[in-house]
Amino acid sequence: MVQLDALHDQLASMNLLDWCTYEPALARGLAYYTGTVFEVHEAAGRERAIAGGGRYDGLIELFGGPPTPAVGIAMGDVVLRHVLEDAGVLQPAEAYLAGPDVFVVNGRDDGDARLHVIVADLRRVGWAVRHSYRATRNVGKLLGEAGKARARFAVILGKELDDGVVVIKDLAGGGQREVALADLDAALAEGMADDADAPNDPG
Repeated sequence: MVQLDALHDQLASMNLLDWCTYEPALARGLAYYTGTVFEVHEAAGRERAIAGGGRYDGLIELFGGPPTPAVGIAMGDVVLRHVLEDAGVLQPAEAYLAGPDVFVVNGRDDGDARLHVIVADLRRVGWAVRHSYRATRNVGKLLGEAGKARARFAVILGKELDDGVVVIKDLAGGGQREVALADLDAALAEGMADDADAPNDPG
């Protein structure tokens, strides 16, 4: 009760008591808690707990550390999403996350291992890169995957790769061209620069 009295006084000092209720039967499903536990619910009560946690003063010591007072909380992303959807404030994923700069597709039958080397090299110099794990001559399907990912460019590995050449496809403008693999980074940078220099559509 001493802990609850202290917690009650602290909540009162912060004008939070109207947002809190006490539930003696509340229990968390982990054994390391050493004191008060809590859950956070949305006001309408339609969802299970958005978050939960409590005190675990012995947890650091349990793993060989010094005695350390501690309190923690974990959130449930699925429940939070439902709450945001119910409130009508959750926007589509593309509103929050930018698509990759480059999507690498393998249009070869052999599942060429060079795909992973090319992806790693592009990432190493700073490009945001995704790739398909499938290899097929039906490049259209893979380009569809690149489009769904909202990539700016697709790099296509086809038969040209045997000659050290890849195809860059502009997924916004629709054009494509062959470039030497050694010049891929520069060609992508040139394409991005062209985008930056293009005039805005007055419409």
